[in-house]
Amino acid sequence: MTTSVGSPVNLEKLLDRAVNALSSIDGVYTRSDTNQKREIIGSIYSEKLVFSESGYRTT
Repeated sequence: MTTSVGSPVNLEKLLDRAVNALSSIDGVYTRSDTNQKREIIGSIYSEKLVFSESGYRTT
């Protein structure tokens, strides 16, 4: 497998990093800034989350 610019991709290394991140998603989330937290939540919920002063909801 190669990237769009032709450099090789170490798929096993990418999979290991993904599995490690997913197995400790709580810690990753806790250490993340607001934008990263929104990305994590967005990858879990298929609907868009809307945040307001009183809470949040899906659209």
